[in-house]
Amino acid sequence: MGTVKSSFNDKSNTEAHELIDMGNGKTANLDITLTLDYCNKNTRVYDDKAKDRVIYVFNYDDKAVTYETLKFLQDKNEWDVIKHPFVFNYINEVLLNVAWFYTIHIMAYSVFLLSLYSFIRAKTIYNEMVVTVLASVFFIVMIFKAKMKVERDKRVPRSKWFYFSYSFTAFTYIGTFSFIWLPKLLQRDEYEMTEVVNMVLPIFAVVASWIQCLYVLRKSPSGLYVMMISQILKSFLRTSVIWIPTVVCFAFAFELVMKGSGIHPWAPADLTSADLAAINSTSNSFTAATMTMFLTVSKTLTMMLGEIGADDILKSGTWFASFLLLFFEIVSVILLMNLLISLAVGDVSELRANADTKLLHTKTNYCIEAMHFFDYFGFLFCNKKIEPRNVVVIGRNNKIEFNKKEDFTIDELEAPSDGSDSNQTYEITTNAEKVRLKKTPNAPLEVTIVVTSDAYLNLKKIQNNDLTENCQATMLKTNSSDILISNAQTAGISEVTANEYKKKLGGYKDNETYQMKYSRWLIGLNWRAFNKL
Repeated sequence: MGTVKSSFNDKSNTEAHELIDMGNGKTANLDITLTLDYCNKNTRVYDDKAKDRVIYVFNYDDKAVTYETLKFLQDKNEWDVIKHPFVFNYINEVLLNVAWFYTIHIMAYSVFLLSLYSFIRAKTIYNEMVVTVLASVFFIVMIFKAKMKVERDKRVPRSKWFYFSYSFTAFTYIGTFSFIWLPKLLQRDEYEMTEVVNMVLPIFAVVASWIQCLYVLRKSPSGLYVMMISQILKSFLRTSVIWIPTVVCFAFAFELVMKGSGIHPWAPADLTSADLAAINSTSNSFTAATMTMFLTVSKTLTMMLGEIGADDILKSGTWFASFLLLFFEIVSVILLMNLLISLAVGDVSELRANADTKLLHTKTNYCIEAMHFFDYFGFLFCNKKIEPRNVVVIGRNNKIEFNKKEDFTIDELEAPSDGSDSNQTYEITTNAEKVRLKKTPNAPLEVTIVVTSDAYLNLKKIQNNDLTENCQATMLKTNSSDILISNAQTAGISEVTANEYKKKLGGYKDNETYQMKYSRWLIGLNWRAFNKL
């Protein structure tokens, strides 16, 4: 019989040291003490069974959670530490404190879009000034965001998405400035002849601004639906190798069949000699052919969406046209469209299952940006720092959730020890028939596995993304069974044992203001998604 001893929280007992380039030639030796072990030591939990809720108490150090440490954990994919209640509550508190800024951002962008839409309908000096001022502010903020992101990402190479997203944003505002002020700089005749200024730039500015608005809303309660649109678009682009050749194929086929039928958009049968001469002229032949091709493809795409227009095709009275229409309905309308729908449904279902994790990634990044912003421009706020409330109360079967600020220490929450406690271990004995688990007191940090001589043991680390619950896990394989040992974010957190503070914590009531409730609804994190209560 062999014995294997394994520590599943080995990385919680380690510290990392990182040399950070802070920009402007400055460097700092970042001591990453934000580990699971540190979080557990500075967290206490009280299970208030009488009111069916869980209460966490934290001991926050000013230097424990910074944007540098969060960025380090994010870059190293240490999401088990980020999801720990200690860090999770800190991120949530930062988000609640900057909810006012996010609200202003949404309102400002809404005014910008409305002014942009109304400017296209009616050009007034008011619209010009509002759009110009807001676009200028957004452009300046974008420059500072890019600068701060470059400083934060000294340790990792910048991705193509970084260059694409900031370039797209810059072109959005440059296009907006251009279609507003370029006509004033051009002569009257030049302006009337410049189709780019009249048509292309306004359309680009409106569409690009709408896309930017969706990006802003990713962190809002509607963020899930924005992610759904993005995911469906990705699936659509992946299948483009199928539907693009299909559309082109049937577009040309219908053009050949319906040519001379007199039905729009295919070439009409009653063209006069003057029309034919204009179409065949050197200056118009290419433009007319290109427009006809574009209209044909657009008509075919419309037919794929269900607007078949079968009467127009059947009026031709030919067997070949009818057969082509039937074949098109089977391939495009029934097969291809149902393929796209099934892919979209599958992607949405998968996204819903992992929605909270994706939103956590997005909001963690926003939290890092906000903390860096306050550190960068602290003088504008009189160097006031965000002070997180160190007590959070979460209801199990309801949506009650609120925070409080208390000044008691972690040590006060523990009753005096009689010295009888020892480190807790789990002893697992397995053979061909059964597995026996024996628990000894205190912290579940170490596991001893005892196997029979004819069994084999394979320890395999399981990534968080592969689990249905957000937890650490280790897979134990024997010749007869697989054992999944999981460690949730709350494992290793000591309970409140002092009766005096149990009574005090149990008497907490929700006294948060409506403003704070609004902040939770707008941008707060979902506690129940990552912490087993």
